[in-house]
Formats: sequence, C-alpha cells, structure tokens
Amino acid sequence: MASSKKGTFQSVEVDDEVVNKWAPQLVKLSWAVIAIGVVVGYAVWLLVDGTTGEDVGALIWVLSFSGSVALMSIRQTLLAESV
Repeated sequence: MASSKKGTFQSVEVDDEVVNKWAPQLVKLSWAVIAIGVVVGYAVWLLVDGTTGEDVGALIWVLSFSGSVALMSIRQTLLAESV
C-alpha cells in the first residue's frame, strides 16, 4: 500500500510596510486589467469577422476578469497576513 504524504504549509512573514505598499497598488492594477481587457475584447469582437471574433473577444473578457480576481485574491492574502 502506498504511503500518503500530507503537505505542510510554511508561514511567511510579510512586513506591514510591504502590505501597505502593495494592497492599494493591486486594486489599481486590477481595475487596469479589467479596463484593458474590456477595450481589447470589444475591439476584437468588432474587428474579427464572424463567430471567431465573438469567441475570441469573449475569451479575452473572461481572461481579464480572471486575472482581476487573481490579483484581488493576492491582495486579500496579503491583508490576511498583516492582521
């Protein structure tokens, strides 16, 4: 029978000044990712012919919103470490 190894997580100390520097920047970066993704997705939607343009435009929107969620998750993790 194979032995199972349980993963251990290592806690990392994050300085308060690092959190105070990066938390607001990640919010701004998240909004920038959304704005750029919406504009680029809409441009692709209009400029590429047929359903391919619609599909790629929608994919760009999904990727930009996913990137924004990832950035906000990193922010929340930083803020949780500073408490």
